[in-house]
Amino acid sequence: PFLFEPRNPVYYPAFFERFGFHELHTWDSYDLPAVELCDGLTGQWQVDRKAARARRRFRLSFPISADAPATLARLHDVLDEVWTGHLGYTPLDREEFNEVFGGVLAILPEGYLAVLEGLEGCDAGLAFMYPDYADAVRRLDGDARGWGRWRRDPRPRRVILHTMALAPRARGGGALCLFLD
Repeated sequence: PFLFEPRNPVYYPAFFERFGFHELHTWDSYDLPAVELCDGLTGQWQVDRKAARARRRFRLSFPISADAPATLARLHDVLDEVWTGHLGYTPLDREEFNEVFGGVLAILPEGYLAVLEGLEGCDAGLAFMYPDYADAVRRLDGDARGWGRWRRDPRPRRVILHTMALAPRARGGGALCLFLD
């Protein structure tokens, strides 16, 4: 289990099916060493060539969490564009989005959030990762009073690459490779 993802007990599928629900789609998460992830992606997508082509249309920026209102406004707009039409997506108004994602910014070290900017000035995607604080959070043993103290520990050696997402207008032209470059 990791932050920002559901963790359901084994009995959930049968429980929901008993009440008339059925599976429409599944999502998967992968636990890969960085070398394996990068090798797999670079071999599949030929990162250097595609990234060079994408640089003619896009660049990466790294918003700072210290300017949370501006960063959250950008993220709201781009995530709404990225996920519209995706199974299971429900738009959030700006206030609700800020409540949900404001906490995300609080745990992201600088440089762990990248926004894909179109050279015409319109954001077209984003990627974010965060240190894997799971062991430190487990050590809290359910005591919420210690929440946040674990951020003072040395940064974990693992990171969670949580999201890499592109707006439809940025897909297929190598823009995703800029996040890997």
